[in-house]
Amino acid sequence: MTKSIFALDSASLKELLHDRGINLRYLGQLALAAKKFVQNGPDSSVNLLEREMIVRAAKFIFNEQLYSTPAHLRAAEVANLLNALLGSPYNSPKVRFPPRFPSLGGL
Repeated sequence: MTKSIFALDSASLKELLHDRGINLRYLGQLALAAKKFVQNGPDSSVNLLEREMIVRAAKFIFNEQLYSTPAHLRAAEVANLLNALLGSPYNSPKVRFPPRFPSLGGL
């Protein structure tokens, strides 16, 4: 009897990978491998892996920015970071990242 394995959200994805001894730093490699198996259109497992990579990268940037921002400016910084991440349909085509992250397009 074969058992199908499928993660529905970030928590189950993390648990699934950790139960099998796979570190989450390999999400990119897993996404590339999963894309090879997808023949027609997007696959939900590929979408989940890509979304998890984006969220983890955003979390890293958020933490770096918030810890270096004075307390009285943190609300504005959170708004700025969320706008950069989620507001792309409403922003100009080039999203401006903070200057501490030049590899992401910062000034």
